[in-house]
Amino acid sequence: MNNHYIKEKLPEDIRDTINNILRANNLHDMFDYNLWIAGGFPRMIQYAKLNNLDTSECLKRYFHEARGDIDIFSSSVYEIDRFFQNRVCEFLYHSPFAINMSNKYDVNYGVNIQFVNKFFYNSFESCLNSFDFTNCKYLLYKDKEDYFLLKDSRADFYNKENSLNIDICVSPLMPQRIVKYFNKHNIQSLTDTSETKKSIEEYLFKVASDSWDDKFKIMGSLSEIASTYIKNLHSKIRLSDIQLSILIGKFTDHKYVKIHGSYGFHLEYVGSTDWASDQIKNSFV
Repeated sequence: MNNHYIKEKLPEDIRDTINNILRANNLHDMFDYNLWIAGGFPRMIQYAKLNNLDTSECLKRYFHEARGDIDIFSSSVYEIDRFFQNRVCEFLYHSPFAINMSNKYDVNYGVNIQFVNKFFYNSFESCLNSFDFTNCKYLLYKDKEDYFLLKDSRADFYNKENSLNIDICVSPLMPQRIVKYFNKHNIQSLTDTSETKKSIEEYLFKVASDSWDDKFKIMGSLSEIASTYIKNLHSKIRLSDIQLSILIGKFTDHKYVKIHGSYGFHLEYVGSTDWASDQIKNSFV
């Protein structure tokens, strides 16, 4: 990774917009608990700022059209527990890696908030270092009454180019996230950088060897998940034959033919093929 972080103080109008959103979602005092926000929400703030757009309107579209959320991070579960102590929450539920809170009654700013409670960081920089995509390496924190944005020095460039740069492979969810960025965040291509190529190959090797961190086992069968995610990824960006060769023998496609009869039709199993091998063969057709 080539991380270098830049700090920017946000102007007063953006500060007011952030305060309105945090108040609407019962987050007005979150920074008092050593919590911070990183990822899509501060990325959208920076997008509006760079393009001289109305921050409030950009964030409304982010929440309601792109189904964006607010991702909150901390240094320990203790900080999250302190935040929720004696706090009234309208909607609260757990997902594999986060506590989710939402205020669905606010028409303008009601949004899903995720408190990441399986991964903790001892600094802002270590939090951003753990992110897979350079494009989302933005972090929002508060110092006294002012808001500051900490960003990767490369992030603005890649977002302006609509190119997705992948720094590291950290999760089985990476292909799904790549497709999401193409579909929802106007990404048009992957970068041709060495870190992007290395990250994709590392993901494929982890799938082939089933060597993920135990924390991800809560998701269920990672092999079945990978089968769906990789096929969706391949349809979006077209994996190279060399990349596909890593997966030979990993995924099987079952073949059926339609048999017609007096009362309609049924499917008859006629065999199976290796998915990766089929994709490589198809590239020569």
